[in-house]
Amino acid sequence: MPKQKSAPGTAFQPSEPDPVASDPTRFNLRKWYARGKTRVVKYVEVYLAAGLEADIRELDSQIVATKGGVLDERLAGGTVSEDARLVALAQEVEALRAEMAESKVVFKFRGLDPGEFDKIKESLGEDADDDEKVGYAMFAAQCLEPAGMTGEDFAEMAEHLGEGYFGQTIIRTATAANSGMSVDVPFSLNASEVLRTRASSGS
Repeated sequence: MPKQKSAPGTAFQPSEPDPVASDPTRFNLRKWYARGKTRVVKYVEVYLAAGLEADIRELDSQIVATKGGVLDERLAGGTVSEDARLVALAQEVEALRAEMAESKVVFKFRGLDPGEFDKIKESLGEDADDDEKVGYAMFAAQCLEPAGMTGEDFAEMAEHLGEGYFGQTIIRTATAANSGMSVDVPFSLNASEVLRTRASSGS
C-alpha cells in the first residue's frame, strides 16, 4: 500500500502577518518613543589587563606538561615530586584570572542623534578637521557607560590597548551602534535554561 502523505501541522505553516502591527495608522509609534529605547545601543566588554591572557595560557600549558611528568613518575612507581609544583602553578593561574577579571570594564554606546555629529565637530574648534580627535569625541558622546568618558580618555585608552584591540572593541562597537547594525531580539540560552530547570523542579 502506498504511504499516504499527511498534511503538515500548523507549526510548519507560514503565519499571516498581524494586521495591526503592519498598519502604520494603527500601530502606536509614540508608545515606543516614550519608553526612550528607540536609539540603538551596543555593549562590549574590555579587559584593561588583556596581556594577562597569554600569561594564563602559558601557565596552563605548563600544568599540562607537569601533569604528564607526574603521571609518568606514578606509573614508574616513584614518588610524586611535582604535586607541589602543580598546586603552585594552579594557584598562580587562578590569581591571574582573578586579576584579569577585575580589569573588565563594560562599555555601552548609543547611536548619535540627528545633527549631533556636526555639533561635535563645531565643539572641537580648530581640531574639527582632525579625524582622530573627531573620532574620540564621537566615542565620548556615544558612551553611556562608564559615564563621564571624554575624548581624551578614549585617546589614552587607544594608546594603552593598542590599535588592534581598541579597534576590535571600542571602535567596532561604537560604529555598530551608530550605524544601527544587526538589531534583533536576542535569544538568551541562559535565561531559557534557568526557567526550564525551575519548571522541571516544580519550584
